[in-house]
Amino acid sequence: MTFALLIFGEVAPKTAAATAPERFAWPAAYIYTFILPLILPLIRLISLLSNGLLNLLGFDTKTPRSHGLSSAELQTLVRESSQHLPEQNVNLLLSVLELEQAQVEDIMIPRADIAGIDLDAPWDNVLNQLKTASYSRMPVYNGSIENTIGIINVRRLFGPLMDNSLTLSKLKRLLREPYYVPEGTALTTQLLNFQTENRRSALVVDEYGDVQGLVTLEDILEEIVGDFTTSPVPDHNDIITEPDGSFLLRGNMPIREINRELAIDLPTVDASTLNGLIIEQLETLPIPGAAITLNGIQIDVLSVQHHAVDSARLTILQNDNT
Repeated sequence: MTFALLIFGEVAPKTAAATAPERFAWPAAYIYTFILPLILPLIRLISLLSNGLLNLLGFDTKTPRSHGLSSAELQTLVRESSQHLPEQNVNLLLSVLELEQAQVEDIMIPRADIAGIDLDAPWDNVLNQLKTASYSRMPVYNGSIENTIGIINVRRLFGPLMDNSLTLSKLKRLLREPYYVPEGTALTTQLLNFQTENRRSALVVDEYGDVQGLVTLEDILEEIVGDFTTSPVPDHNDIITEPDGSFLLRGNMPIREINRELAIDLPTVDASTLNGLIIEQLETLPIPGAAITLNGIQIDVLSVQHHAVDSARLTILQNDNT
């Protein structure tokens, strides 16, 4: 009897409905329309009895329960359904779900790499930098990025630059007030903030108010859809594959990007860049020849510049048990 109930009452009906949902959904909807009002008193009675029993056992049944799926559960659901979806769609969905696990500091342009306009420099140098700018928006500051006075849209300067009419006062009039965000802001939150504030870039500051980097709308979108722009200065590859199967990496490369490109799982909790991860593991400043092994991955420091890893070699170690 139990076997027949399992087959004809559970497995077969659910399989048939999953195979042809529209064929079964509409007729079932009409049937449930008449059945539900009849059995509703019974449902309430059963719920009342079960909740009363749970309350006697010490369980809280009055607090509303969330019936939504968590981000991890949704990711599992997408992966389980991957055989029914194009790979590109699966990757897009997973990227959106993973977005809330990352913060702006994980993808920001580090302070040392920010391209900005220093108004304390000679005016001819400022003009030349604006004419050869590789970015559409740049911070403008006096002496230091900490003294940022605004963000300039370089495209608005094309006319004045062409007819040599650009002056310091005109440049300052075209500046937009700088926009600051804390480094712990989630990417999903920052994406909404960009939309609300009608902004495309923001300076990232730490708990002391010091500028740590620059995050742009394009950086967040690339976390979802992948790279859709070309590096303005493509003088080297981010990842170089060696003949022995190892990889040469820049020290300032984000760990999230490394994990995505190489399909590995380096931790991103305590560090956002490869240099930060190496220093966190070494617990001292890196030197050429230093090495760490983590999650079956060996990372060797090749060169150091200004007390930071400039380049490193990453080797995925073979598992002897396989």
